[in-house]
Amino acid sequence: MVVLVGRIRVSGGSPAQVCGAGVLLASNMVISCRQVVSEALGRTRSRLYVDCPEAPASPRISASVSDDGHVGDLVTLTLVKPAPVAPARLSHSPRRRSVRLFGYPRAFPSGVWVSAELGAEHEPTGWRRLRCLDGTAIEPGLGGAGVHDEADGVLGIVLIHAAATGDAVAWMIPTEGWPAALSRRQLAQAPAQPGGPLTFSDKHALAMALGEVPILSSPEGRRLIVQSLPANIRGAVPNHAVASLELFGLVDAVLAFDGGFEALYSVVATLMGETAVPVIHVRMLAMRLGLLVN
Repeated sequence: MVVLVGRIRVSGGSPAQVCGAGVLLASNMVISCRQVVSEALGRTRSRLYVDCPEAPASPRISASVSDDGHVGDLVTLTLVKPAPVAPARLSHSPRRRSVRLFGYPRAFPSGVWVSAELGAEHEPTGWRRLRCLDGTAIEPGLGGAGVHDEADGVLGIVLIHAAATGDAVAWMIPTEGWPAALSRRQLAQAPAQPGGPLTFSDKHALAMALGEVPILSSPEGRRLIVQSLPANIRGAVPNHAVASLELFGLVDAVLAFDGGFEALYSVVATLMGETAVPVIHVRMLAMRLGLLVN
């Protein structure tokens, strides 16, 4: 049996009615999508519930929308107690086309595997169209499901939209676009691994912190920062039309070089000043992750 850590089922009402899915980011933090959370809250008014299919003997866990947890089409939830499974392993692969997801359509409240194909990236959102294979219909119960690669890493989350024709259309919001849905307080609570390899969530946190530095908020500012890096690092930084994806690419690129992040921080601190509040936040996070020292 394939076990997918971090897989969450979202429900509302009593008796429970499954509304969709979510992805476990930390022991008490889940990310899902707006329509799933809205449907669940519509059944219970103020609270919804999650459970973990990998731990069928565990009871439903009460959850609520996190402070600052409602951003666009993504919603983060705080659980009243830790989930009994490990958080998801986040991944990314911008060129990938064949994927799979595990959702909860109306006919399969216990869940079902769906094979799917990713379309081209949609600018300026960075979302990718999902086409379900094997004749599987796109239904709201697939909303919030993690989109998995062949190693069961989570590449993104499913969002269901209504097309102009009235038919349902599925999109994947890539993990690179999730940082905006996570507040700094939530990111600060996420586990760090100083001295070890950075997780995808760690890189997300760095990209989000850098995004709050004014000079990095514009394409021109980001180009100036990149052009100020050493030549070997500068040539490895990818360009992207979506700011959050470009920042993630910047972080991912500099971390591939010894001293790469120090070089990036030095440029940012020189141009903005070490005492600027956003720069201080970047430094504190980098120190927590073992990338900078006092």
